[in-house]
Amino acid sequence: MKKQILKSIAIMAMALVSVGAFAQSDIDKEIEELIELQNVRQSMVETTVMQYQALVKMGQANEAKVKAMAEECVDVMLPKIIELQKELYKENYTLDELKELTKFYASAVGQKSLKLASKFSIFCAQIVTDPDIMKKIQEITMKHLMPK
Repeated sequence: MKKQILKSIAIMAMALVSVGAFAQSDIDKEIEELIELQNVRQSMVETTVMQYQALVKMGQANEAKVKAMAEECVDVMLPKIIELQKELYKENYTLDELKELTKFYASAVGQKSLKLASKFSIFCAQIVTDPDIMKKIQEITMKHLMPK
């Protein structure tokens, strides 16, 4: 009788572990699809190219070199960024929520939203490299770090 109870407990534990593994696998698959829909690499390359436009304006590089440099830099960063993105999704969303996000990003409105977010990132990168903005930020930084 005691052996039968222990055997039943072991079977139930194995069943729970396998259910958890299947759920994790489903979550991983959903996250992979979600990240693919977001075109993370392309968005990062576009943003990075915009950040490097100052080099083109100063005559230190041409468009082709800037794009190649941006792609190489993104390829170095991307695995770590995707790893972080996966962790954040796992920590903050349920499988059902991930499915909703995936459905949204797969839609025309979701894709439009992603393109707009990418453009917004590019716009922000341009603002940060604007000489007038950079000067003001430097002044603010100095004011707080080097008080009179």
